[in-house]
Amino acid sequence: METALFLLLAVVLDRCFGEPRSFHSLVGFGKLARNDGIITRLNRIGVSGRAYGLATAPYMVLILLAHAHARRCLAYA
Repeated sequence: METALFLLLAVVLDRCFGEPRSFHSLVGFGKLARNDGIITRLNRIGVSGRAYGLATAPYMVLILLAHAHARRCLAYA
């Protein structure tokens, strides 16, 4: 009985907080990099991995902030 309850809870949580249907952040960044030619320009001028890190840093900050917010919300649940 307890397993069925956890399974139902997992399905409900996945439905509420699962991956977005209209915009996935990884796909969005790939399209942005391809459309703006960020990766192509960086490869053409021969920059190091630091440039890739700088290009992805804002997304990593957003992910870390979202993770911290989710942990805070779940702690009160």
